[in-house]
Amino acid sequence: MVASLHHPDLATVHEAGEEPVLRAYHAAAAASLRQLSGDHRGALRRLSRLRDEIAAQDRATRDGLTGLFDRRHFFDLAEHSLNIGHRYDRPVAAAA
Repeated sequence: MVASLHHPDLATVHEAGEEPVLRAYHAAAAASLRQLSGDHRGALRRLSRLRDEIAAQDRATRDGLTGLFDRRHFFDLAEHSLNIGHRYDRPVAAAA
């Protein structure tokens, strides 16, 4: 029992009745859980959108039949590599 803890505040709560305090505690806990749940739903929606964007980008840069990268992806990657080489003044080579 709460009164057996011999804490002055808890004894007062026990004398006043536990019901209102417990109801207030449960309401506050429920509100906190709803807020966390809402935050998680927002994060899950953002992750889902990001996953969909990555999947769409992957579909746009790969051949549907073979699954290999397409010509456009090759040229994008080559341009990116040339830009990095230029930025850091490094040579870039391509082998066939």
